[in-house]
Amino acid sequence: LLLPPQAASVINNLKSLDGGMTIYNNTLKPLEDDLILALNRAAEDAATTATPIFKKAITDITITDGMNILKGTDTAATNYLRVKTFNSLVSAYAPKIDVSLGKPLVGGYSANYYWNAFVTGYNNVVDIQNAIPFNAGLDLIKITDTSLGVYATDKALKGLFLKVGEEEREIRKNPLDRVTDILQKVFGSLDN
Repeated sequence: LLLPPQAASVINNLKSLDGGMTIYNNTLKPLEDDLILALNRAAEDAATTATPIFKKAITDITITDGMNILKGTDTAATNYLRVKTFNSLVSAYAPKIDVSLGKPLVGGYSANYYWNAFVTGYNNVVDIQNAIPFNAGLDLIKITDTSLGVYATDKALKGLFLKVGEEEREIRKNPLDRVTDILQKVFGSLDN
């Protein structure tokens, strides 16, 4: 996971301005890497929630679903799982991600800690810049979206399905990636 869009936009804007680079290096850069790492650790921590939801969707596959997956696109199984599990995954992930975002997973601090420090540091710079008459013309705008939970849940699930899709493509394309008897039997029928 990368930074939320509003934070990424702030960083890109600061880096593109002469005076902004100094502000970035002195206030935000020290927090950026830790924040990204903490976000990813929180998403990984919540990922264990997906297994039982995926298992249920797989055991609920009908013969028609199975044939559509087998003869479908190179991500037909991934698309099936997305349709059958997304709402359940959001319901399961959101509270787990919120808890994970509060855990001290990086350097003894949580993603929420790093995010709050990042937002506070940047917004303080905006306040100072706006208080200076004839400021450097940076026209900085405060970060207002201070919740990481919804952002992290959405990005974690998109990343999860991206990985599942990549694995499915490899299983369909490469017989050596069919590591179980069932995968060899099912997808081996496509090789003929």
